[in-house]
Amino acid sequence: MKKSLFPVFSALILSSFVSYSQNLNNQLDKNGEKQGTWIIYLDDLWAETDSINASYYFYTFYEDDVNTKPNGKSGKKKWKLSPKTDNKSTIVVLDGEYKWTDKNGTVRSIHRFKNGEYLSLKEFDESGKLVQHFDYENQYGDNPHTYRVSIYEEGKEIKYVMRDGTKGWMLYNDPGEGSEDD
Repeated sequence: MKKSLFPVFSALILSSFVSYSQNLNNQLDKNGEKQGTWIIYLDDLWAETDSINASYYFYTFYEDDVNTKPNGKSGKKKWKLSPKTDNKSTIVVLDGEYKWTDKNGTVRSIHRFKNGEYLSLKEFDESGKLVQHFDYENQYGDNPHTYRVSIYEEGKEIKYVMRDGTKGWMLYNDPGEGSEDD
């Protein structure tokens, strides 16, 4: 009886592909700067950690060692996360809406993800008033990895764009939807 080598070759090809695709994340350039897609591992309070101590993870993008989608305020010791994973055996990809509330039950931040991709972050002060909104889905023109930020001060919304411009990666005044002025 002849045995087929197809399952053996299929397994080798699949394992090579998985290994190669994992190597596309968390890359440094020749200058030692982070570039491209990175996996960020978080502990129970959403502090960055390694994969061994992680409870959650999400994807972000680095350009010239700058994290283009920072994760902002997260948990503090007396804050609560909803929903929270109770699964300690696997690392959970962030998917859906996550709320951090303080010890008084006031919402302090709302994070939205889809399959590990960061969509938005809203940060609130101790009274529950919205102070910042990072809209990672709202790009600046056709420039990838850019986003719009709204900062609320004294009841007024001030709009900015995070992008790489003439002064590097930073917040620039938002000239309006689709505009690419410096």
